Amino acid sequence: MLSTLRGSLKGSLTGVGWWLWLRLTGSRCIACGWLFLAHTPWRTWRCNRTPLPLTITEQGLARLEDHGHTEAEADLAAAVRAKRTA
Repeated sequence: MLSTLRGSLKGSLTGVGWWLWLRLTGSRCIACGWLFLAHTPWRTWRCNRTPLPLTITEQGLARLEDHGHTEAEADLAAAVRAKRTA
């Protein structure tokens, strides 16, 4: 119980630290391009549910296929390959 509480507290403090750093350093949101400082709670909610404009590169896909230890990772690599060839 105590170790779970410590892990939870450490994770919470890490999250708060990142939240402050992102808000106060002028970082921009990947989804919309706005400053994090200007994000209202509604905007944050909306951006958190927006698909990100990121893609898996060929190098990343090869790494996923080579080092995929779980069935889900192998399925993801196969799905990405199938989508690219279609």
